[in-house]
Amino acid sequence: MFIHAVVVLVPLTALLVVGTAVWPAARRRLGVAVPILALVMLGAVQLTISAGEWLIRRVPVTPLVRAHAHLADGMLPWAIVLAVVAIAVWAQRFLPSDRVVSSRRAEDDHPDRDRPGRAEGAARVDSGPSRTGPGTVDTETLTRVSTASTGRRSTLAIVIAGVAVVAALAAGVGATVQCYRVGEAGSRAVWTDNFSADPLPPTPPH
Repeated sequence: MFIHAVVVLVPLTALLVVGTAVWPAARRRLGVAVPILALVMLGAVQLTISAGEWLIRRVPVTPLVRAHAHLADGMLPWAIVLAVVAIAVWAQRFLPSDRVVSSRRAEDDHPDRDRPGRAEGAARVDSGPSRTGPGTVDTETLTRVSTASTGRRSTLAIVIAGVAVVAALAAGVGATVQCYRVGEAGSRAVWTDNFSADPLPPTPPH
């Protein structure tokens, strides 16, 4: 039962982690659902490994069974890495740089022409004289400082997003490949020398 859950949860979690890392809109919409799913996946992997350790003490240990158990032990580190990356990708929403990028995208979706008050205020700033007397601050200087600060935060957001995408791809592909290898080794351990290409004769009734 547990193995079926792992076979479904690991690729699904990997797909969602990569998707939310690449697509910020999906990250905002799914919210904490992806980290929760990743933690459920991690729990399922641990339960499956524990069940396998219980079972291996009660069946004949062949080389195929030993190979399957060895690969299964390597699944837990990949599951941990995938869960950590899922939480890290979700946590980007709390970074100031990510909020700046989200705010800019919201402004692009709602331009100033839809907000007359803001547009008029911007027009007054652009058309009004620059006062640089005592006790005043040059508006152009404030604009340049604000633009430079926003630019630095946007650059940081791009760097963090790029690292998150690379980490998500590495963790997602690695966990999925390891899950496939464990499942394939398990099927070999179960079915090798226990399957006949020809139909077996019917068992006589007792």
